[in-house]
Amino acid sequence: MPPRPGERGSATVMAIAMTAAGLVLCGVVILVGQLLLSVRTIQSLADLAALAASDVSMGVVSGRPCDAARAVAQRQGNYSVYCLMNGPEASVTISAEHSGITLSRTATAGPSVHGVWSGDESTP
Repeated sequence: MPPRPGERGSATVMAIAMTAAGLVLCGVVILVGQLLLSVRTIQSLADLAALAASDVSMGVVSGRPCDAARAVAQRQGNYSVYCLMNGPEASVTISAEHSGITLSRTATAGPSVHGVWSGDESTP
C-alpha cells in the first residue's frame, strides 16, 4: 500500500519518539533503584550508629555515646546525624541528600528488658 501524501517519514518520527520514551523510562527506573539502595544504606548506617552509641552508654566501650554514633557515620561518608539518648537506649537519625531528595532513617538500640533470649519461653 503506498503511503498517503504527507505521511512519508512518519515511522522514523515514531521510532525516535518511542526510543526517547524508553530512555526516559530507563532513567527513571535507574534513579528509583539508586534511591532505594541509598535508603537501605542509610538505614544500615543508622542501625550501626545506634548500636555504637548504645554500647558506649552501657559501658561496653569508653567514650561519649553520640560522639560514637557520629564517628560511625562520618567514617561512611557525609551524613547528618541526630542522636538522642534515653538512659542506655540510643535513638539515631541519619540524613543524606541524593539527587535533590533528602533521605532520613532512624534506628533505636539499647539493652533488652528480658535479656538476650527474650523470645525463649524458658527464660525468666
